[in-house]
Amino acid sequence: MSSHLHLAWQEGPELSSSWQSQRGITSLMLACRLSNLAPNFQASKQVRELLAAKADPAAKAKSNLTALHMAAESLPPQIQHPIPLGDSHTLADSHTPVSSRPHPLPSAVGYPDVVQQLVDVLDANEIDHKLTDGKTALMLACKIGNPMTAKVLLGANADPLLREAPVPTADGFSSIMHAALFGHVECIATVLRNAGQNLDRAAQRDLHHKLLHAHNGNQFTALHLASLHGQRRVVQLLLRERAEVDSANAKGETPLHVSSKNGHAQVVCALLASGAAVNQVDTIGRTALHHCCVTAGGMDVANALMEVGAKRDLLDEEQNTPLHLACKTGNHLTVDSLLKYKVGESAPSPAFRSPLRPNSHPNSPGSSSYAVGGHHTAQ
Repeated sequence: MSSHLHLAWQEGPELSSSWQSQRGITSLMLACRLSNLAPNFQASKQVRELLAAKADPAAKAKSNLTALHMAAESLPPQIQHPIPLGDSHTLADSHTPVSSRPHPLPSAVGYPDVVQQLVDVLDANEIDHKLTDGKTALMLACKIGNPMTAKVLLGANADPLLREAPVPTADGFSSIMHAALFGHVECIATVLRNAGQNLDRAAQRDLHHKLLHAHNGNQFTALHLASLHGQRRVVQLLLRERAEVDSANAKGETPLHVSSKNGHAQVVCALLASGAAVNQVDTIGRTALHHCCVTAGGMDVANALMEVGAKRDLLDEEQNTPLHLACKTGNHLTVDSLLKYKVGESAPSPAFRSPLRPNSHPNSPGSSSYAVGGHHTAQ
């Protein structure tokens, strides 16, 4: 084991507390990465020894990387994925705040001891030091799914409201946005429960509200991101914590729109159960039903939407009904579902040309296909 450890963190001559590579990587930073290669106690021991030898915990490498960043995004090798919470917390708990419900966090997940050693010796302004793309250690912990590390950082007053810099390599995400995108429900629960512990009750409520309702540069919330990627358990948690179900992004799309266009039926049902506006339109006049009709496998979503009263005859800016879009994209199962729900026959046919027969038009004489709904049908 000692030879593996030696190879894992030593390169060339014996490393000292002041050693740096040409890119600015220090021996302390390398020791903080040992959790990916060796048991936790080995990494913790090396970090303790280096700090005792006056290694600089605030040293910056290329891209503003610090030892805290290295430690925050490390997972022990025996834990490839955080252990999920049970599914017992469902929408039936919707009136119980996260702070009063048990959320078991696996003790093996994350790298809290090394992180704790670092935050104990760092100045307060170094806890939220950002990489060049704006990521903090807390963001990295939430992105990779380290709830225990996130808890340690929040205990050191890491700011959960900070967002990435608006640069091409970053999306302006906050910590819980990163966690929502990747489905790390434990990290979101940890942030909501542990953020602002030194604040009074009114300030904590205000912080809780800001975390849930924060938008990135494209006006996506954490609920948007979880809905976009079908992270059902994250969606349920955010809804229980009173995330705004009908918040619109820069395109006017709500979480219901983005989950519908990606065919996430379970997420759609969760949003509808929390009162999502089924007929809200985006900036081009499309409802969630429009969006699911252009998605392969959108039939289940369409059925869920129509069960709660989705209007089937609404026109978007191009004068398309949901049925027009389903026909246009060849989603025959969705077409069947729409017809079973008695799509209105009064909607006009949109002016579009078939990609298969560019010289044909639904209303042109001699066309082999013409509109459904009492006026025309395919021959």
